[in-house]
Amino acid sequence: MRRFLLPLVAALLLGPAAAQGKSAAPPPARSSPRSAMVFVGAQDRGAEASALKLGGMVEEALGRAEHYTVTALGDAAGERVPADAREALHTAGLAVEAGQTAFEAGKLDEAQQQLEAAVKAYEHGAAGLYNIDEFTRASGYLAAVYQAKHRDDDAKDALTEALAVKPAFRLEGKLDEGPVGDLLRSARRESNAGHKGSASLFTTPPGGKVFVDGELKGYGPLSLDRLPVGKHFVRFERAGYMNVGQMAEVVSTDDIAVKARFVPTHEFAAEEEALAQALKEVDSPKCGPATFSLLDHYRLERAIFANVSTTGDNLVLDLSLVDGAQHRRIAHRRNSFQGEEPDNIGREVRRLVSGLLADADAAEKPRAEKEASDDPLDSVSGMEDWGDEDDAPRKRHKSSHDE
Repeated sequence: MRRFLLPLVAALLLGPAAAQGKSAAPPPARSSPRSAMVFVGAQDRGAEASALKLGGMVEEALGRAEHYTVTALGDAAGERVPADAREALHTAGLAVEAGQTAFEAGKLDEAQQQLEAAVKAYEHGAAGLYNIDEFTRASGYLAAVYQAKHRDDDAKDALTEALAVKPAFRLEGKLDEGPVGDLLRSARRESNAGHKGSASLFTTPPGGKVFVDGELKGYGPLSLDRLPVGKHFVRFERAGYMNVGQMAEVVSTDDIAVKARFVPTHEFAAEEEALAQALKEVDSPKCGPATFSLLDHYRLERAIFANVSTTGDNLVLDLSLVDGAQHRRIAHRRNSFQGEEPDNIGREVRRLVSGLLADADAAEKPRAEKEASDDPLDSVSGMEDWGDEDDAPRKRHKSSHDE
């Protein structure tokens, strides 16, 4: 009897493959990357300016990971440039071409009309003006028209406006070698020695990206100084919301306030409330309906929810990795930052995301091995765990990061 029982016990404890002297097959490798997205929220007012910045770092770190295809919320949430801004920029582009053609043909009045209209149209299209060279090109040709009509003061003003938004501005082609080029060099000297001003920029809700003359300056609320006196293109951006843009005039006598109110895109408007709720739900490993409705809406396999908060002088980043197929949070990590340089924070965020994904892989490996095994007692860890099937889930041990 003993000769029969011992092999049977070995088979039950070790599984069919081990009893026969065979090693269990490794779990199958994943052949396609997972679709993923990062959702960000600030848990208190002190974290609002930093939340989107840290969220961008998380998104960049996830984009480096193998087996993930990351879609930015800003790209998935539809058109961000308002229709009137798009139309203004289209009109401006046509007017510049028509104005340049008229100038080269010696039709100065027509050229002036077209180029003045182009400059105004670019100002109206500030919310979508990503390439500031389009505006400075129009200003340069308008200055050339004014100079050809012996209106040197107007020409210099046009060049000064171009230099305010782009100090390195240069005229195109032969224009730089003619009289208007001399005016540009004179305007540049005066601009370099000219007065500077400051601006305070605010967004509602807070935390949007702030671009001045096409250059990212930071996240609102934001204060800037040493800005050249004159007009500047200001654009505010926030993922899921329409861009806001305007022409702001900086003066040397007072700080100017520039404010923007974000409106959700048409596609994101229905999801805005769900995102706010989901950022609360991920505190629990089971999450909630809003969390999975977001994953379903954007057709995601996984998502990282980044909650940012403040504790004293510390900035706390709380990351939850949610899996749509398993319908639960599969990994969770948290870190705090205090007075660190941006580069150091970026490295810490990359390490945090890497650890989060490693935790998920570690938790998923036993699941994959279980699915790959045909041993009916694969999930039993030993004779001490034998009993009713309903007891099995209570006997699973968790690591410090395993959810």
